Amino acid sequence: MITELVLLRHLISYDKYQIYNKYINKEKLRDTYKEIYNIYITLQEYFDKYSKDLTIDELELFFYTQRPALRDKDKELYQDLFKQIRDSEVQTELIEEVLVQVKQRQEAFDLSTLAYEVSQGKAKFIDLITASH
Repeated sequence: MITELVLLRHLISYDKYQIYNKYINKEKLRDTYKEIYNIYITLQEYFDKYSKDLTIDELELFFYTQRPALRDKDKELYQDLFKQIRDSEVQTELIEEVLVQVKQRQEAFDLSTLAYEVSQGKAKFIDLITASH
């Protein structure tokens, strides 16, 4: 099972989405798993419009509502992905741990990028100090 697919099951909580969504590398997701990326974008569209939790069934309904011209072949693929999300049985504690790790890795990446920019004279050292605290 693809990690990002399992994470979706827990990001349907508005509070968890607000905390962890910014740490999901959507560019990489778009390049690697276009269909899963589209589901993430739909989740973002939903939370931009509504500030409340939703179920997987509601996410799926909202997804198809936003994409009425979806071809039958593509619709079958998405139905399978939503089924995988529904059927994933991963303990909440484990998912929380994975989300924290995703967040930590993204923060480390951002810090290393800033450190590189400081070394190249493109950013100030004080920015690096501030970012690391």
